[in-house]
Amino acid sequence: AEVESAVPALIGHTERAEFKGQDLTGKPTRIKSLVEYEERFGKGPEPLVAKVVLDAQNNVASASLDSTYVLYDSIRLFFANGGGKCYIVSVGGYHDDLSKKEFEKGLEQLRREDEPTMLLFPDATKFPSTNELYALQKAALRQAGDLMDRFVIMDLAPSADTTRWSDTVKEFRSGIGIESLKYGAAYTPYLKTGLSKEIRFRTIHDK
Repeated sequence: AEVESAVPALIGHTERAEFKGQDLTGKPTRIKSLVEYEERFGKGPEPLVAKVVLDAQNNVASASLDSTYVLYDSIRLFFANGGGKCYIVSVGGYHDDLSKKEFEKGLEQLRREDEPTMLLFPDATKFPSTNELYALQKAALRQAGDLMDRFVIMDLAPSADTTRWSDTVKEFRSGIGIESLKYGAAYTPYLKTGLSKEIRFRTIHDK
C-alpha cells in the first residue's frame, strides 16, 4: 500500500493551543495548511529587535532580530515550500519557560501516532543547557529506533561565535551518543530566509 513518506511532527511553543473550545496543549494535532495552524495555534511571537539601521529617509535599511520561539516560522517555511500534512504538539505558550520535561511529554504523545515519519523540535535549541537538548534528541532517536517508522531531524545548538561553528559540531557529536544514529540527521548551519517580519521602532534624536 502506498503511504506518505514525509509527514513531519513538530514539538514546540505556540501563541495558543485551542480550537472550538477544545484545549490542544500536549495533543498531537494534524493540520494541512498555515490557515489551519493559525486557527488552532495562532501566530509567532513579537520579534526581539536587537538593532535597527535606518537610511537617510528614516526607512529601515536592516534589522537584527532574535526569537526564542521559532516553531511558527518553521511552519511558514514548511508550507511555503510545498509542505502538506503535518502534526503539531504545543507544549506551552510564549510566556512559558522552555522545559525539557514538557518536550519529552510531547514526544511521548507522538509515540502513539502512526502517521508521523519525521520528528522535529526547533525551539529546543534554546534550552538553557545543551545537555538538555542532547537528552531530548537522544530520547527522540530511541523512539525512532523502537518504532522503526520515523526519522529525527536534529538542529544543532546556536554558536555564540559563527567563526567557531566547528566547536558546536564537535560538542554535538560528543553529546548525542551512539544509539539509533541511523534514524537521525543533524542539520547545520542555520539558513537565512526571506520571511517577512513586522517590527516596530521609534527614532530618538540627540539634541
